[in-house]
Amino acid sequence: MIVDGVKPYVEFIFDLRRYTGKADSGEKVESLWRQINAGLVGKSINSGSVINLDMPDGNVGLWIVETNGLSQVAADTEFRAMDVLRSPKLVYQCAECGEYGPLRCVKCEEEKRETRLCSKHAHIIKDELSAYCKDHIPTCNCRTGCHEQAIFRCQSCARIFQKREERYRSLYGKHVHKTHPNDPNVDYCQRCYQRQFERCNSTGCNRPGRSKCQYQSRNGEACGAPSCSDHSYQWKIWGPHNRGVNLCEKHQGMMGRSDPADLVFLILTAKAPFAKRGRRYSMPNPFRLRRLINRHRSSPLSFTQIEYALKSLEPLVAELSRNAVKNYEFLMKLFAETMGNLDSLERDSLEKIRSYYQNHVGWDAAAQILGLQIQDRFSRPGEKTRYRVRVQFSGEKGRLIGRGGVYMKQIRDLYNLEVDLD
Repeated sequence: MIVDGVKPYVEFIFDLRRYTGKADSGEKVESLWRQINAGLVGKSINSGSVINLDMPDGNVGLWIVETNGLSQVAADTEFRAMDVLRSPKLVYQCAECGEYGPLRCVKCEEEKRETRLCSKHAHIIKDELSAYCKDHIPTCNCRTGCHEQAIFRCQSCARIFQKREERYRSLYGKHVHKTHPNDPNVDYCQRCYQRQFERCNSTGCNRPGRSKCQYQSRNGEACGAPSCSDHSYQWKIWGPHNRGVNLCEKHQGMMGRSDPADLVFLILTAKAPFAKRGRRYSMPNPFRLRRLINRHRSSPLSFTQIEYALKSLEPLVAELSRNAVKNYEFLMKLFAETMGNLDSLERDSLEKIRSYYQNHVGWDAAAQILGLQIQDRFSRPGEKTRYRVRVQFSGEKGRLIGRGGVYMKQIRDLYNLEVDLD
């Protein structure tokens, strides 16, 4: 049938959504049409109707849009496809599960490769759009080196580390997460929160408590109380010119009554300051260790008592950090060497002091010297080791000191011994 010199044709939409065969190109769609075209002859058609054809690879649908007056398909009926309906093709697949992956790992992008992720398998930092794959999950940057998975960015640290290559340093894990007192959407790490918002723990003080008490006992008791600069105390383990272990007023007052094992434990686990780049100060020698522990004690402890306290910590050593274990082994070695040489060192020092008084003061002065105990040792690079000794004596103290302390000065210059007369 020809109308006004124009042969009518049927307009239709090719529905391939239930067809599982390959029809992803124009040639393959044409090939499929040639397969089904002969089977349409004789079928009735109406505008708006649907013809469903079962094929070996699934169902094919023909949505009749316009028949242009035709009511039945003839052998010479012309068909024109207006559109082709296909099932959507998943272009971006998640590298983990194969589902839709709209997100990209930012670290993989920096490495010039693309890793797509779905929302389930992408690690996302709170309130940020950046996604990370499982191989590039950022870790916590707290000072303990925990390497816990990072979940938020500290707003205060972010202002410090603004460069692209440094921004990772403002990411932290859940264990140090704090929020602004008046705005839960603003996040801080524990250290920045403490600096800005925590108040001094001392009674009647409302100053910022920026110093945190680092006291911890071998039984797991940890303080952490904030203190201001006026109400905090530094236990100078590594010398007077280096930072020490921060203590609050409470634990400063307990130093003279604390179990020596707890004090040794605190020294072992404390993080030493850097002496040089990449190198930290070492543990105090046994003499200095005894001086540190006895500083606030009414009854000083002997080397034997401190060595006993050190040995009592041996069952706990396996649970400590690698650095603390190294400190413990170093101290035990020093104690063994010191205790092995202590008796002979004290005998030699006593002999030198008696000899001095015998030669410079008289036999009777030398006879006043009853005994000696080494109290401390001092050593500096390029100088001879100097000892402080406590001398037990009888009789007049003034005769042993000399006018203006002349005998004490000469003994110090001759033998590197600082004498305390007891």
